[in-house]
Amino acid sequence: MQYSLFCDLNILLNCYSHYYLCFNNLREILNNFRFLISIIDYSIFFQTITMIKILLIYLILFLSVNVYSQKKDTINKNTLITKNEIIPISLITAGSILNFGNRKYDFQSYIKKTNTNVDDYIQYAPTGIMYISDAIGIKHKNTAFNQTKYLFLSELSAGLIVLFLKNISNIESPNKENYSFPSGHTTQSFVGATTLYNEFKDYNKLIAYSGYFFSSATGILRITNNKHWISDVLCGAGIGIIITNVIYKLEPLKNWNPFKQKQNLSFYPNYNYFNQNISLTVKIIL
Repeated sequence: MQYSLFCDLNILLNCYSHYYLCFNNLREILNNFRFLISIIDYSIFFQTITMIKILLIYLILFLSVNVYSQKKDTINKNTLITKNEIIPISLITAGSILNFGNRKYDFQSYIKKTNTNVDDYIQYAPTGIMYISDAIGIKHKNTAFNQTKYLFLSELSAGLIVLFLKNISNIESPNKENYSFPSGHTTQSFVGATTLYNEFKDYNKLIAYSGYFFSSATGILRITNNKHWISDVLCGAGIGIIITNVIYKLEPLKNWNPFKQKQNLSFYPNYNYFNQNISLTVKIIL
């Protein structure tokens, strides 16, 4: 009986020791897990979900536009994703990826800083170039009314998307201001540049591409002025380009022109070489 009892005690001690070690290991695992939970940045997690949703929305938009184009055109020359869509998709994807980790912070630290408000004005340069080119008689795709119509629709659509993204992401800018992502200035400027490109690409390449110089300069200055991260600028540029291309592909309200219906009312932009000014002539036939 004594030997049997001794064996039973040894078994109990071994079991206790084994379970004690298991308990300690389990406690260590739980402590490590608690530490991992404590260092997780939930904002990054939600930003990831947001970016995935955004990319899915763009994908649905591309598919919808191409299906509409196939139904609209008798001879379809459109592919699923054209070269005009690859560039903005790449910009949006790159901007989204740079929101994670320290890449955008490292890039910002290497940039030489400036202090200027030039970017507040040159963002409108592409639009100004378009109307000046119209006024001096350079050939373009659409009438001035349709240009303005497509520009307005592009600005409105891109502006709503930017406002939505700013509110759901709520990323802090380098100068500690809220709603940094994406850059509204950059989006606005690239909408104007892409409108200019679509209007003049078949008639004057220099004018068509000139807008992108000013829009790129706007984006660069947003970074060097410490008002935006590079991710904000890249995504803003992509949104401006792709939304404008979508508007020009769909051509909404294409046949709506209230001035065209009235043959007794005409508008003519004029450019005076001597006085260096632009005027608008209204012709009314009574």
